[in-house]
Amino acid sequence: MKIATFLFTVSILIVSYSCSTEEYSTARKIYVNEITSTTGFEWYEEIYDAFKSYNKKIVDSISNIFNEIKDNEKFEIIIFANPSCDCGYSYKRFPEFIKILDSAKISEDYYQIYVAGNINYRHPFSNKFKINEIPEFVILKNDNFVYAISDTLKKNNNPPYNQPRTLEDALFAALKYFR
Repeated sequence: MKIATFLFTVSILIVSYSCSTEEYSTARKIYVNEITSTTGFEWYEEIYDAFKSYNKKIVDSISNIFNEIKDNEKFEIIIFANPSCDCGYSYKRFPEFIKILDSAKISEDYYQIYVAGNINYRHPFSNKFKINEIPEFVILKNDNFVYAISDTLKKNNNPPYNQPRTLEDALFAALKYFR
């Protein structure tokens, strides 16, 4: 009986320690060319290549707005991605979003990617915004939070459906803040 109690106590301590350690972990910056060699992103390239259903007209509009504003305002797109694909369909949004950025010819000079295991990970922008879900796509203007694409999509996928409901629609709406 004492051994069972001891093992149970040790198990609880291990679980508590691992949970508390992860809660205070820090998001790690990666670059596009590192994604496929980063452990946990083995699925990335397949989803990126398969994503062809985006609205090309909207992506062209994104490219046009981007070219109008890229030299006028200081803005950044901050991306948080989880290297595991255990988060339902939403994990596909990360490679799809990168494909939209590539298709709109938005270079990595205008966005940063961070690997975060959950929404509690610390990150360099913790004093500006809180991550509400992963993947998360946030727009900063002059170093201030102005738009969370993931939050917009989550909110707008319920009736009424008159707001941005796709990644490209939400990115287009976000970039309008710079006009």
